[in-house]
Amino acid sequence: MLKEFLRFVLQKLYRVEIDGLENLELAGPRALIVANHLSFLDAALLALYLPGKPLFAVNTFIAQQKWIRPFLSIANTFPLDPTNPIATKGLIAELKKGGRAVIFPEGRITVTGSLMKIYEGPGMIADRADAQIVPVRLDGAQYTPLSRLRGKVRLHWFPKITIRILQPRKLQAAEDVHGRARRALMGKKLYDVMTDMIFESSDYRKTLFQSVLDAEVIHGSGHPIIVDVERKPLSYRQLIRRSFILGGHAAAFTRSGEYTGLMLPNMTGTIAAFCALQAFGRVPVMINYSTGVKSVLAACTAAQIKTVITSRRFIEAAKLKPLADEMEKSGVRLAYLEDMR
Repeated sequence: MLKEFLRFVLQKLYRVEIDGLENLELAGPRALIVANHLSFLDAALLALYLPGKPLFAVNTFIAQQKWIRPFLSIANTFPLDPTNPIATKGLIAELKKGGRAVIFPEGRITVTGSLMKIYEGPGMIADRADAQIVPVRLDGAQYTPLSRLRGKVRLHWFPKITIRILQPRKLQAAEDVHGRARRALMGKKLYDVMTDMIFESSDYRKTLFQSVLDAEVIHGSGHPIIVDVERKPLSYRQLIRRSFILGGHAAAFTRSGEYTGLMLPNMTGTIAAFCALQAFGRVPVMINYSTGVKSVLAACTAAQIKTVITSRRFIEAAKLKPLADEMEKSGVRLAYLEDMR
């Protein structure tokens, strides 16, 4: 009853979404569930939303916190110091009996928002227990005040939280690898599993501009994100606004899906132009003007680039007038930011 009540409360507060429960069944009875560690909520989330009552290997420091004890009462717990190799023997024995265990391979809550160092112990536990590894990606809890990212990201009490369970996999190594070498190898393999998990469970099939829009929601429109040699930073709001304005002008002389060149210096305006093209469905192509006339013309031909956005001021400062002339002679149209401005 306590578990049902707590799950009801968390569902209302955080709109928890869990995906991939079928992958737990694929892992079989002996599985080590490894999850990234974002906040003090993580153990409670997994205890409440994972089926059954898996054994939780909880960091000894976290297990001593008074506020988390009620949550630990709804799960089987195994206090574990990830830096102590001897402490892992008991967990290996429990896994060999058959069943599922949950562990946070980082051993502590992230202070960067991304993966921290992955300890070797959990990899060795899975190896010696001959257990399947089931990666679980937690996302959203890092934006709560229960994380350790205060001052690094914008925090709010009730963000949406997702739990994604990925397909199980087995850590394997040659039989002649033993001792410290095997332990280190398993640690590296587990790190690969965790990094692959973060990538596979991310929405990477979107444009960089869409990622900027998503980041604005997380960090706030007034958050400064870019600065160049002129020392005039742009916020999310300013970058997005410039992108839509500039993109509207670029859309007048380009087609949707068209490969459009950008020949500009490393400035905030270049980022705005890049985002502007993506905002209106064009494909920005960075022109490497330092490679010489022949290489640039060959690149434009290979990519079927008909238009290149550039700047008269930049062409003059970088002494690229001969290159600009040759590009126009070959049929490439040069569109200047000064005209669009």
